[in-house]
Amino acid sequence: MRNKILDDKARTNVKQYLLQARAVKLMVLMLGILSVMALKPAEARADGIVVLTTPVSNLTGILGPSITNFNTNVGQTVLTQNGPTANVLLGTFGPNLLSPLTLTNLTTLGVTLNFSGSNINFLPPSISLVGTYNIALAQFTFAPANISFTTLANDCGSFSVTVNPLSLTTLLTGGALNASITNVLCGTCPGTTPPNQVPEPATLALLGTGLTGLASIGRRRLKRRAG
Repeated sequence: MRNKILDDKARTNVKQYLLQARAVKLMVLMLGILSVMALKPAEARADGIVVLTTPVSNLTGILGPSITNFNTNVGQTVLTQNGPTANVLLGTFGPNLLSPLTLTNLTTLGVTLNFSGSNINFLPPSISLVGTYNIALAQFTFAPANISFTTLANDCGSFSVTVNPLSLTTLLTGGALNASITNVLCGTCPGTTPPNQVPEPATLALLGTGLTGLASIGRRRLKRRAG
């Protein structure tokens, strides 16, 4: 009878040991994952980019009246590296008295964009994008331009910006003028040392909880062995 009790106690101890071992392995795995998350560099981004639009320039190469009805908008967007295309409202047209018969494939329309933001510098800070009219498509098409930027956090990068195609209907009857910002690239500026990555408070709290759990398991095992 005594031997049976000892065997049952031994089996119970073995089960408890296996459960504790599994708990320790799981805790170690969680700590490893959290450590990788804590040390993972944050995704570079350019925050608070503001696009200021000057009034749309006059049409060139035509005989009719120039554009007089355009309301400038101050567009703002946040750019994330390799993120989706950012669309910015540059302004809105009201009705313009233009004669479509005066438009040719040599007619151009100029749009000036000024860039500004918080803790960020642009090069160049201002660009003029020229749209060329296409009679077959009845719209102005603009070529993209490349803008470089630097931030106070030693981030350097670039992005492409272009004015979206502008239809003749929008120009004559009114509508929105938009720009697209794509191909955002960002990294540490050459010749500078990347800032040390600081784990987020929530991640540190999880790490502390995991370490506390491991210490608690170790104390219980020591007590059982001492008993």
